[in-house]
Amino acid sequence: LVGDDTAPAPLYLYLGEKGGAGTGDFLDRNGLAKGKLYVWVASTGVTTPDEWNGTGTSLGGDFVEIAHYDAAQAGLEGFDEAGFATQAKQYEMAADAGAFFFSRPEDVATNPADGTQAVLASTGRGQLYPADDFGTTYIVSVDFAAMSAELKIAYDGDDAGNGQFDDPDFGLRS
Repeated sequence: LVGDDTAPAPLYLYLGEKGGAGTGDFLDRNGLAKGKLYVWVASTGVTTPDEWNGTGTSLGGDFVEIAHYDAAQAGLEGFDEAGFATQAKQYEMAADAGAFFFSRPEDVATNPADGTQAVLASTGRGQLYPADDFGTTYIVSVDFAAMSAELKIAYDGDDAGNGQFDDPDFGLRS
Protein backbone atom coordinates (compact mmCIF):
# COMPACT_ATOMS: atom_id res chain seq x y z
CA LEU A 1 0.00 0.00 0.00
CA VAL A 2 1.32 3.39 -0.94
CA GLY A 3 0.20 6.88 0.00
CA ASP A 4 2.09 9.53 -1.92
CA ASP A 5 1.59 12.55 0.39
CA THR A 6 0.03 14.82 -2.23
CA ALA A 7 -3.45 16.24 -2.48
CA PRO A 8 -5.63 14.85 -3.84
CA ALA A 9 -4.29 11.33 -4.30
CA PRO A 10 -5.60 7.77 -4.45
CA LEU A 11 -4.55 4.85 -2.30
CA TYR A 12 -2.25 2.68 -4.38
CA LEU A 13 -1.54 -1.02 -4.06
CA TYR A 14 1.52 -2.35 -5.85
CA LEU A 15 1.88 -6.10 -6.25
CA GLY A 16 5.30 -7.08 -7.51
CA GLU A 17 6.37 -10.32 -9.10
CA LYS A 18 9.58 -11.58 -7.49
CA GLY A 19 11.91 -12.74 -10.25
CA GLY A 20 9.40 -11.55 -12.87
CA ALA A 21 11.93 -9.69 -15.00
CA GLY A 22 14.40 -12.57 -14.94
CA THR A 23 17.43 -10.36 -14.31
CA GLY A 24 18.16 -11.56 -10.78
CA ASP A 25 19.19 -8.08 -9.66
CA PHE A 26 18.00 -6.43 -6.44
CA LEU A 27 14.86 -4.93 -7.98
CA ASP A 28 13.91 -8.19 -9.68
CA ARG A 29 14.52 -10.34 -6.59
CA ASN A 30 12.28 -8.06 -4.52
CA GLY A 31 9.40 -7.77 -7.00
CA LEU A 32 10.15 -4.18 -7.92
CA ALA A 33 11.14 -4.71 -11.56
CA LYS A 34 7.79 -6.12 -12.66
CA GLY A 35 4.38 -5.74 -11.08
CA LYS A 36 0.90 -4.29 -11.24
CA LEU A 37 -0.40 -1.04 -9.81
CA TYR A 38 -3.93 -0.71 -8.44
CA VAL A 39 -6.06 2.09 -7.00
CA TRP A 40 -8.83 1.70 -4.42
CA VAL A 41 -12.36 2.36 -5.71
CA ALA A 42 -15.21 2.64 -3.21
CA SER A 43 -18.14 0.31 -3.87
CA THR A 44 -20.62 3.17 -3.38
CA GLY A 45 -18.96 5.37 -5.99
CA VAL A 46 -17.90 8.11 -3.57
CA THR A 47 -14.60 9.69 -4.57
CA THR A 48 -13.70 12.25 -1.87
CA PRO A 49 -13.62 12.78 1.90
CA ASP A 50 -16.43 15.32 1.44
CA GLU A 51 -18.65 12.40 0.40
CA TRP A 52 -17.46 9.91 3.03
CA ASN A 53 -16.28 10.83 6.50
CA GLY A 54 -17.07 10.35 10.18
CA THR A 55 -15.37 8.43 12.98
CA GLY A 56 -16.38 4.77 13.05
CA THR A 57 -17.81 4.58 9.54
CA SER A 58 -16.70 1.88 7.08
CA LEU A 59 -16.68 1.56 3.34
CA GLY A 60 -15.85 -1.40 1.11
CA GLY A 61 -14.27 -1.27 -2.31
CA ASP A 62 -12.06 -2.93 -4.87
CA PHE A 63 -8.55 -2.44 -6.12
CA VAL A 64 -8.69 -1.64 -9.84
CA GLU A 65 -5.57 -2.04 -11.96
CA ILE A 66 -4.20 0.97 -13.81
CA ALA A 67 -1.76 0.56 -16.71
CA HIS A 68 1.19 2.37 -15.17
CA TYR A 69 3.62 0.77 -17.63
CA ASP A 70 3.24 0.39 -21.36
CA ALA A 71 6.41 0.12 -23.45
CA ALA A 72 4.43 1.04 -26.58
CA GLN A 73 3.67 4.45 -25.02
CA ALA A 74 7.35 5.24 -24.27
CA GLY A 75 8.06 8.90 -24.93
CA LEU A 76 4.46 9.74 -25.76
CA GLU A 77 2.40 12.28 -23.83
CA GLY A 78 1.87 11.13 -20.26
CA PHE A 79 4.63 8.50 -20.37
CA ASP A 80 8.37 8.70 -19.79
CA GLU A 81 11.04 7.36 -22.16
CA ALA A 82 10.79 3.86 -20.63
CA GLY A 83 7.00 3.68 -20.91
CA PHE A 84 6.05 4.44 -17.30
CA ALA A 85 3.07 6.73 -16.74
CA THR A 86 3.87 10.11 -15.25
CA GLN A 87 2.33 11.02 -11.90
CA ALA A 88 -0.22 13.24 -13.66
CA LYS A 89 -1.15 10.38 -16.00
CA GLN A 90 -1.51 7.98 -13.05
CA TYR A 91 -3.92 10.44 -11.39
CA GLU A 92 -5.87 10.65 -14.64
CA MET A 93 -6.07 6.85 -14.88
CA ALA A 94 -7.13 6.65 -11.23
CA ALA A 95 -9.89 9.22 -11.79
CA ASP A 96 -11.04 7.34 -14.89
CA ALA A 97 -11.25 4.16 -12.77
CA GLY A 98 -13.40 5.97 -10.19
CA ALA A 99 -10.75 5.94 -7.43
CA PHE A 100 -11.33 7.53 -4.05
CA PHE A 101 -9.02 10.53 -3.72
CA PHE A 102 -7.80 11.19 -0.19
CA SER A 103 -6.91 14.65 1.10
CA ARG A 104 -3.23 13.75 1.50
CA PRO A 105 -2.55 10.05 2.11
CA GLU A 106 0.73 9.23 3.79
CA ASP A 107 2.20 7.37 6.73
CA VAL A 108 1.03 3.86 5.85
CA ALA A 109 2.05 1.18 8.36
CA THR A 110 1.29 -2.55 8.19
CA ASN A 111 -0.07 -4.28 11.28
CA PRO A 112 2.85 -6.52 12.41
CA ALA A 113 0.36 -9.11 13.70
CA ASP A 114 -1.77 -9.14 10.51
CA GLY A 115 -0.17 -8.46 7.12
CA THR A 116 -3.58 -7.85 5.53
CA GLN A 117 -4.22 -4.80 7.70
CA ALA A 118 -2.65 -1.35 7.71
CA VAL A 119 -3.26 2.09 9.11
CA LEU A 120 -3.22 5.15 6.87
CA ALA A 121 -3.05 8.77 7.95
CA SER A 122 -4.45 11.31 5.54
CA THR A 123 -3.32 14.65 6.86
CA GLY A 124 -6.24 16.76 5.72
CA ARG A 125 -6.53 19.57 3.23
CA GLY A 126 -9.44 21.84 4.10
CA GLN A 127 -8.92 24.09 1.08
CA LEU A 128 -9.54 21.09 -1.16
CA TYR A 129 -11.99 19.09 0.97
CA PRO A 130 -13.70 21.21 3.64
CA ALA A 131 -14.92 18.06 5.43
CA ASP A 132 -11.30 16.92 5.89
CA ASP A 133 -9.48 19.91 7.30
CA PHE A 134 -8.02 18.22 10.38
CA GLY A 135 -7.10 14.86 8.85
CA THR A 136 -8.41 11.32 9.08
CA THR A 137 -6.94 8.03 10.27
CA TYR A 138 -8.10 4.96 8.35
CA ILE A 139 -7.73 1.25 9.03
CA VAL A 140 -7.34 -0.64 5.75
CA SER A 141 -8.22 -4.37 5.71
CA VAL A 142 -7.21 -6.00 2.43
CA ASP A 143 -8.54 -9.22 0.95
CA PHE A 144 -5.81 -10.10 -1.56
CA ALA A 145 -7.75 -13.04 -3.01
CA ALA A 146 -10.65 -10.76 -3.96
CA MET A 147 -8.49 -7.68 -4.62
CA SER A 148 -10.74 -5.69 -2.32
CA ALA A 149 -10.45 -3.73 0.90
CA GLU A 150 -12.63 -2.34 3.61
CA LEU A 151 -11.63 1.01 5.03
CA LYS A 152 -12.77 2.11 8.45
CA ILE A 153 -12.33 5.61 9.77
CA ALA A 154 -10.69 5.08 13.15
CA TYR A 155 -10.57 8.81 13.83
CA ASP A 156 -11.95 11.78 11.92
CA GLY A 157 -10.31 14.96 13.16
CA ASP A 158 -13.13 17.11 11.86
CA ASP A 159 -15.77 15.47 14.07
CA ALA A 160 -13.28 15.44 16.98
CA GLY A 161 -13.40 11.65 17.06
CA ASN A 162 -17.20 11.56 17.03
CA GLY A 163 -17.34 14.07 19.85
CA GLN A 164 -14.57 12.61 22.02
CA PHE A 165 -13.25 16.15 22.33
CA ASP A 166 -15.06 19.48 22.66
CA ASP A 167 -13.55 20.81 19.46
CA PRO A 168 -11.37 19.46 16.62
CA ASP A 169 -8.53 21.68 17.91
CA PHE A 170 -8.35 19.61 21.10
CA GLY A 171 -8.20 16.14 19.50
CA LEU A 172 -5.80 14.33 17.24
CA ARG A 173 -4.59 16.43 14.35
CA SER A 174 -2.74 15.59 11.19
